[in-house]
Amino acid sequence: VTAIFTDNAGSPVSTTNTWQFFVTTYQVVALPAAYALPPNVIDTTPGFAIRINKARDDAPTTDFPATLARVETQLNYGIIDSVTSLPYVNLATNASGSDLYSEVNTINYDITGAPSGSYTFPTKSPFPYITANATNNFIAMEALMYLQLAPGTYRFAVRSDDGFQLSAGPAPGNTNTILALFDGGRGNGTPTTFFFSVQAAGLYPMRLLYDQGQFTGNIEFYSIDHTTGASTLINDPSSPSSIKAFSGAAVLLLN
Repeated sequence: VTAIFTDNAGSPVSTTNTWQFFVTTYQVVALPAAYALPPNVIDTTPGFAIRINKARDDAPTTDFPATLARVETQLNYGIIDSVTSLPYVNLATNASGSDLYSEVNTINYDITGAPSGSYTFPTKSPFPYITANATNNFIAMEALMYLQLAPGTYRFAVRSDDGFQLSAGPAPGNTNTILALFDGGRGNGTPTTFFFSVQAAGLYPMRLLYDQGQFTGNIEFYSIDHTTGASTLINDPSSPSSIKAFSGAAVLLLN
């Protein structure tokens, strides 16, 4: 960009300033208005409906590749333990043996319960039903939600170690519109930032998948303000500007 200014003095003086900058090319996914549900069709319970599965830390790495396909299979108890010839035992359950968890706050987890590596937010929680530890291998997690969105363009980010996928659709169990993903192993040094647009106000069903392979493991799910660049966790009860998430009927769907 070049700006040239000339004053109107008796002997005019011209000033020229030139700036050079780079912009990022990005794709904006448009969510169909048909995905928007009115608030009165679900139980607006705050938060996320989570399903989680963790195998033993010493399982063979060949049984748990760093892929989203493995996450889907693990969540459905489809990975067979060669020692027992049965599906791997899920170590992430409550006292009743359930792998379902109602998260009423945010998705801002670390396997240690504290920040590790790079991070956007300085405090962390352990993953549901998993004791905080430096070694917590082979985790698969699904979070179902309804996000309350107004018309406009949104900038979201997921900082994760390892992979993730966020998708949307007409129902939490039918989310075939992929908003963003990273399918593989990675550190959390660079978050995945992505954009999507909304034409109609309402509650939008979404599904977040997460993969933890080995070593460090964490995930942050948040929005970024277009003007200020400020990052805010989705469903942060301490922030008035946070985008609200509801588990609602998603809890019933998981059951």
